[in-house]
Amino acid sequence: MQELNERMGTDARHRMSRPERGWAYAAISVLFLSVMMGTTEPTPLYAFWERSYGFGAIVTTLVFATYAVGVIAALLFAGRDSDVNGRRPVLMACVALSALSSVLFLLANGLPMLFAARLISGFSAGLAAPAATAALVDLAGAAPLWSRVVPGAVNLLGLGIGPILGGVLAESAAHPTRLPFQVHLGVLAVAVILALGFAYRDRRARTGPVMIISRPALGLPDTGRGTFIAAALGAFTTFALLGLFTALVPTFLEKVIGQHHPWIIGASVSLTFGAAVLTQLSIRGLRALLAIELGLAVLIAGLGVLTASLAIASYPLFLAGTVISGIAIGAAFSGGLATALSVAGDGERGRVSSLFYLIAYVGLTIPVIGAGFGVADTSILATFIVVGAVLAVFDLGALTYLRGWSRRA
Repeated sequence: MQELNERMGTDARHRMSRPERGWAYAAISVLFLSVMMGTTEPTPLYAFWERSYGFGAIVTTLVFATYAVGVIAALLFAGRDSDVNGRRPVLMACVALSALSSVLFLLANGLPMLFAARLISGFSAGLAAPAATAALVDLAGAAPLWSRVVPGAVNLLGLGIGPILGGVLAESAAHPTRLPFQVHLGVLAVAVILALGFAYRDRRARTGPVMIISRPALGLPDTGRGTFIAAALGAFTTFALLGLFTALVPTFLEKVIGQHHPWIIGASVSLTFGAAVLTQLSIRGLRALLAIELGLAVLIAGLGVLTASLAIASYPLFLAGTVISGIAIGAAFSGGLATALSVAGDGERGRVSSLFYLIAYVGLTIPVIGAGFGVADTSILATFIVVGAVLAVFDLGALTYLRGWSRRA
């Protein structure tokens, strides 16, 4: 982590007192969490929309894929905008897009509105992840824990709060597909107030419009490219597990276990992210590359337990597999993000973290699409076995590469 600390940006920190930096760090964390929360809040609500609009697993898969397209497009074409135009305007744009997404969900009266809402939600996440991560690293100073653990933990915590909050609110509301998004708009309003009051004064010279969309904005770091590739392998593989898991959870719980309550679906998904966040905090002293290897090794166990839970329709075993999978995701994501940022210079954090998140979200998307079409043609168990086996083979290959690369490095 010494290399990461040596590369920290000093411009924003030198203009602020220590209390100001603390407030700014907290405000940006809340804003980041609020935006990411909105991206997973719809997860337990798909059952309501399926019944209302009469669509099945394939359409649900396409709705999710639309979200992923938004994320990837934002990362690809505007990922480095915060490096050029400053963190604050990009973060405000993220909040505006997140709010627009919730408004569209509130007004949705059919599939076109759902697709539009998910696409814009993807835009907000794709802009928020690199900009907020870079801003938090800017402000962290020489604090290894904050610079390594907090950006990833806030990201996953926001993703984890969304499903349980959406499920609980839907369970208790007269209009289950409205109240979650009304609450999200209120949370965003609080985040904006905090960010406007305490966001750090980033004085980067404006060189273009707020959003750069003229050409792809990604790229490998100027140095340490082998290190970055090692980090990206961990992100791709564990996010592929996350995609496979989230694609099948609602269908498994409703059709195999017989759990129809939105809060149970939401809590089951949130448990994965909760385990991931706790893992990140627990292994904060572990070497980053070792954390990636740990996550990839545990991933195999998570796949095995989840497969067994599907085979015997056991909800307790499914929860055990959920926790194990969360541990794998937390370890590899934390180590991967820290490793990627360690080779990013002061002026390329947004660009490098964008590429890291892009690779992760591509990994997230592929199993979702495969599982969605597989469930439509075969059983949930058969789909999970086929997609999971492919993921396990890739995981073992990535782990073998990482161990060899680590010895060479």
